[in-house]
Amino acid sequence: MHEQFNFAIEVLGTISFSMSGTFAAMQKRLDPFGVLIIAFVTSVGGGTVRDLLLDVPVFWMHDLLTCVLILATSIFAMIFKSIEKKLQSNLIYL
Repeated sequence: MHEQFNFAIEVLGTISFSMSGTFAAMQKRLDPFGVLIIAFVTSVGGGTVRDLLLDVPVFWMHDLLTCVLILATSIFAMIFKSIEKKLQSNLIYL
């Protein structure tokens, strides 16, 4: 029960920080590769510092799900933002 709850919290945190990094990078008008890098650093930065200070293996190097989740969330957020821009420009003409 607790393991499932911890896993759900970890996934939600990864998704939210990835989207936050994606939107921040898009506001700075970075290219898609830069957006992915900023999203990745935002998502795993705090946990990486924690693991390095505790002298344990870095969590995202052993868990492929984290990297895939960051990649998928960033791509989804970029697509969502581009669709939103198109809708806003279409609504201006109405």
